[in-house]
Amino acid sequence: MFETIFSIGAFQLRTISIFEVLAFLITAMIFWKRAREENYQETKVFDGFLLSFIFGWITARAGYIFFSWSKFGWDFLKWFNFIQFPGSQLLFGLCGATIFLYFFSKKQKWDAFEVLDWWAQAVTMGLIWVNVGYYLAGIRFGNATSLPWGVIFPSVFEKRHPIQLYYLIFHICIFKGLNWLEYHYRTFEWYRSGKKSAQTGFVFVSFIFSYSLFSIIISFFQSPVFIIGDFALDLIFNVLLLFFSLFILLIRANRTLFSFSEKRFLAVKK
Repeated sequence: MFETIFSIGAFQLRTISIFEVLAFLITAMIFWKRAREENYQETKVFDGFLLSFIFGWITARAGYIFFSWSKFGWDFLKWFNFIQFPGSQLLFGLCGATIFLYFFSKKQKWDAFEVLDWWAQAVTMGLIWVNVGYYLAGIRFGNATSLPWGVIFPSVFEKRHPIQLYYLIFHICIFKGLNWLEYHYRTFEWYRSGKKSAQTGFVFVSFIFSYSLFSIIISFFQSPVFIIGDFALDLIFNVLLLFFSLFILLIRANRTLFSFSEKRFLAVKK
């Protein structure tokens, strides 16, 4: 495992940086391809993608600084010193980029949830390569384990859960699953609510739901990342994401919790 490929003075070419660039390029290619297939204006779509990436990177850095305040404090030079003080918070970056892309799409009068469906597919592929980079760099590993597939990472002396590989396998499966859903969710009668066509957004919601659910499971095998004082917020964040995805699903399916309960009651009464 190689955290740094080479260094010249204060400059270090980190392994994760290479894979983050690779992930960005692959994500951009998939996103652009989907936009082209749906006959969207390619230059505008790519502008939205690039701006959302920049905004996402800013929120990812801000999230990392906030939860590593003891390291940064009010030292603004450290905030912008990405070489000696690298780091970003992936979840904050994904949320920030998604929110920006949603409002950018609304401003262009596009179907925002259709754009987010492409975004979910593209980001999933990008996360595959990010986790490959995490593993090769020997970072973002889990708690100690005695399981046979545990891995001894640099700077530790006992086997750890290879959380990066867990996420890698998960994202590969989800990428294939989202591609399948893209071509089949319109046939789901319960989602169409009896209408001739289903609303977009199902692929995006499926990504958020599966990602948050898997992260909840993984949280039992790794140390918390989001800590304020003595409180770990990882589980809270992921549960909120889970309920958010269910909320959006109900809206896009033109349903409410009451309508589900009412139909179940009528079915039992009959």
